[in-house]
Amino acid sequence: MEPAHPLAGELERARAEGAASLDKLDTCNAAHKLSQLESHACTEQRSRDNVAHDKELESLRGELAHERSSLGAELTTAGTKLHACEENAATIVAERDELSATMADQQTKWSEEQRKVEDDRDHSEQERTSCEANVAELTRSQSSCRDELAACTHGHDSHAPTPRPQSSDGPYPD
Repeated sequence: MEPAHPLAGELERARAEGAASLDKLDTCNAAHKLSQLESHACTEQRSRDNVAHDKELESLRGELAHERSSLGAELTTAGTKLHACEENAATIVAERDELSATMADQQTKWSEEQRKVEDDRDHSEQERTSCEANVAELTRSQSSCRDELAACTHGHDSHAPTPRPQSSDGPYPD
């Protein structure tokens, strides 16, 4: 429905805009109040944290003083132990040098033994390869002989006695 007077329409429109502006203002005021509450809570928490921090610092200062006195006693003990270690160092160095010389001699012996074992291994490998080649040649020769025997056997007449079966060890069974 249209208002009767043009000013009445403008008045209605202005009232509607005012209501919307008031809603925006209420939202803004509520957000501001919430922000103030959060800020106040944060400030209070920071104060509590500062008090706790100060207490912790005092506690640590006391522990530090106690640690310093304990460390002084430990330093004295460590100095005494260090002196004893320095006295034993010369003996240990001499023993180390002796062990190093013994170890060098032993390592030389082990190297010689290792060389001999490697030579024996290489020689055994050569012999194995040679044996495998011989076995292969003998297997081929045996196969050829069997082929010749089979050819000869088929060439005879059918009244000839049948050859005995061969064993897996060769043509002559036990």
